[in-house]
Amino acid sequence: MVVVYILFAIIALVIDILIAKRFQSIAEDKGYSGSGYFWLCLLLGVVGYTIVAALPDMTTRWMIKQMGSETVSNDTQRTGEAHPISSKAVDYTSATHNSSSWKCKKCGSVNAGYVSSCSCGQSKRENG
Repeated sequence: MVVVYILFAIIALVIDILIAKRFQSIAEDKGYSGSGYFWLCLLLGVVGYTIVAALPDMTTRWMIKQMGSETVSNDTQRTGEAHPISSKAVDYTSATHNSSSWKCKKCGSVNAGYVSSCSCGQSKRENG
């Protein structure tokens, strides 16, 4: 009977090592040093897996930051000023498909009809 428990413990340890290795590669894919996360997953199990799953993706953040800075710098080089859309987040899906949407005369952003003031501070009433 003791042999069965030892065999079960060895199988569980091998499975835990394989899962921890997989989460190590996930952490590395997200832009983190994987060895620490391997030990975290190996020692903490499900808690470690949850921590790795919740890590923000640093490579995607870096690429978005690079794309954003290239867009702003390209617009700045071409026109001498940053493009308004590259420096602002605008929800075009609801704003452009809604007949009550309005365009801010101050900054040029398209706002949904239910929005009472633009992100630049211009109110819908002042916009005319």
